[in-house]
Amino acid sequence: SNKTLAAMPYDGADIGNLPHDTAVLIPLLHSRTALLKTLSSSCGLTPQDMCGPKKDNDTARKRWRAAYLLRRAGLSYPRIGRLLNQNHTAALYGVKRFNACIDAAKQMAAE
Repeated sequence: SNKTLAAMPYDGADIGNLPHDTAVLIPLLHSRTALLKTLSSSCGLTPQDMCGPKKDNDTARKRWRAAYLLRRAGLSYPRIGRLLNQNHTAALYGVKRFNACIDAAKQMAAE
């Protein structure tokens, strides 16, 4: 499965309207439910899918986006992992992969 994800071409489509300012998440950090609802909505998933066992490419990319936004909001990898029902290494991997997606999209836009 990881080999499939690593080999996927990236078109930048799921970056969407990526907020450069994650301040909108800060007031929600005290409420897991509110935070998951906001993140899920912005990523196009249900809260159950955001924290569930689905591992298809679309869901994985949307979780990477959520992990990236949470990290930008100042959360630690262990806290992101707990929030998304994953371990901290999955959160770290998601942030790295989404950063790579952003870089690839920027490179494609420059060409």
